Amino acid sequence: MQLKLRRREDITVASWINDRPITTPEWEVFSQEDSKDDVILLVLIDRKTNNQVKIELKKFTKYENIETTNS
Repeated sequence: MQLKLRRREDITVASWINDRPITTPEWEVFSQEDSKDDVILLVLIDRKTNNQVKIELKKFTKYENIETTNS
């Protein structure tokens, strides 16, 4: 499956495992947004090393069951 990624110059990402950085805001950010599934795929690329980090964000809505009573 071919990903259609769009460069996101409006987003910077820094990430860590515990206190150890794995990316910095200098990494380029690309995204693919699938609105029908509420999924955002972020691909972070370090152009110096070509290392990549992929992050998938899934949005969901939790609905509460609200009982109504007739008065």
